[in-house]
This record gives sequence, structure tokens and C-alpha cells, in this order.
Amino acid sequence: MAAVLLGALQVGSSGAADSSWYMYGYTNTGVATGFFANGNHMATLLMISVPLLFALIADLRRKAKNQKSGSAVLLVAGAGILVLLVGIFLNGSLAVLLLGPGVVITSATMLLPQGTRLRGPLTAVAVVSIAAILAVYLTPLNDKFAASNATSFDSRQTMWSTTIPAIKDNILLGSGVGSFQEVYPQYEDPAAVTDTFVNHAHNDYLEIALEAGIPGILLVLVFLLWWGSRAVSIWRSAAIDRYALAGSIASAAILVHSLVDYPLRTAALSAIMAASLALMVRPRPRQQEGDDLWPTTRHETI
Repeated sequence: MAAVLLGALQVGSSGAADSSWYMYGYTNTGVATGFFANGNHMATLLMISVPLLFALIADLRRKAKNQKSGSAVLLVAGAGILVLLVGIFLNGSLAVLLLGPGVVITSATMLLPQGTRLRGPLTAVAVVSIAAILAVYLTPLNDKFAASNATSFDSRQTMWSTTIPAIKDNILLGSGVGSFQEVYPQYEDPAAVTDTFVNHAHNDYLEIALEAGIPGILLVLVFLLWWGSRAVSIWRSAAIDRYALAGSIASAAILVHSLVDYPLRTAALSAIMAASLALMVRPRPRQQEGDDLWPTTRHETI
């Protein structure tokens, strides 16, 4: 909530590009960055807050003692969702605007009755969202839609096409973790170099492949296999743990966004990713009303 308010002050003040509400000297001016320097990372934070909020809403509705309190929960929750959506639109991140509808629709299914099964439609929504992101970022549409983004000085296609030869030359063990900024300029076209530098590949998978080589690629593949197996198990489980569902949606959004950006290189988003994965590791057993939070052994006196 505070980040959205700060973002509104950043873009709503006169001369937004020079607004004193921005917290860093080097930042994405003209868009709502909140407490971040990078506007895309602010948008990611807002987007992954949506499934976590829906999980909380579903939990509070289940615990509501009567219809009146349940309606109050929905009213407050609706206001919270609207605030998040306003924050996303104030931010204007293209990737999140494309990915956001799929995240919201999938998250909203947590409010449906437990027996409802929508795996087919949800899979279709996810595929369409990913396809939309790739279609925009792999075509000239990126330059038209993202002209105001600070990273649009050079299209992502150029960054990726420059990174790939570097990966080939360092594929065995990589160039070293954290070495991207030193390695990338060696592969740039000297005629195209300007005073603006590329700090990351804007595709975390390519950057990991460059810096960590085959070992890094194998680690990513192992992680994705684990994540996929846990996500399938969670969504197929008869005993729904909505917080585990929210963790799977939030982490999926970050993993997809990593195709065109580097959200996990921000500590705040890495922390939420870790929490989301923790929710997925072992879904909590569904508690019945009146169950003890910490069950103890009771002894009968005869």
C-alpha cells in the first residue's frame, strides 16, 4: 500500500522526471517505482502480491463466522485488489501488464468451491500470457510499446543476440558469477556503443548460462523439474492449501518474468520467491475448525 502511494506521488507531481519522491539518483523516472530503483521490479512486487492476497481472502472467508463477516472480508479484499491494480497501471511495466491478467484470473480461482477443477482453462491462460510476452519482446512491438522504459535504449533482442555468442565461448564453466558487465562489452558492436550501458542480459536464464556455464544450466534445470513436480502435486491435491497455490502462482510469475528481466537479482523479490517456494515444499495440512494449533498429549486419570 505504501509503495503504491509513493508511486502515485512520483508520477503525479509536476515534472515527474525530476520528482523529489524518487529514492535513488539512478532510477526509472516518469513511472511509479515505489521503493525500488527499477520500475519493472516494483511491478513484479505488485503482481506477485495478488495471489498471496487472494489466498488470505480465501482463508479469512473460510474462518468467517457468518455471512456478514464474510461479506466484509470480500469488501476489504476487493479494495486491496483495486489498489494493487492501480499500482500496476501507474507503473506501466509492459511485461507485467501482459502477464498480470493471467495471474489475476488464476489467483481468483482460489475463491471457488474446493471441488471445482479448472486445470485446462488455467493452463490455457498461462500459455496465452507467456505467448503474449514472447510475441511482444521478440518483435518490433517491443519498441513501440516500451519506448518510455529506460531499458528500451537497446531492444532486448539485441541484448540477447549479443549474450549468446558470449555463452558459446564460456559454456564449459562460465565466465564467473557477477562478471556479466565485464564480459558483455567485449561482444558489443563498437559502432552501436553509446554512453548507456547494459547492466544485465534482461533474461536471467541467459545470464546464468553465461556466468555459470554448464553447471549453472544443470542447476536451473534441476530446480525447474523440482518446481514443476511440486506445482503439479499442489494443484492436483484433493486437500487444497491455498497458500501453497499462491506460492506456486507467485513463483511462476517471477520465473516467467525472468525471461525478459532480472527480478530475482533484487533482494526484496528474492526473499518473496524463497517464501513462495517454502510454501510449496510441504503444503500445510488443512485444519478443521476448533483444531489445536499446537496439539498436546492428553492423559486421562483413572
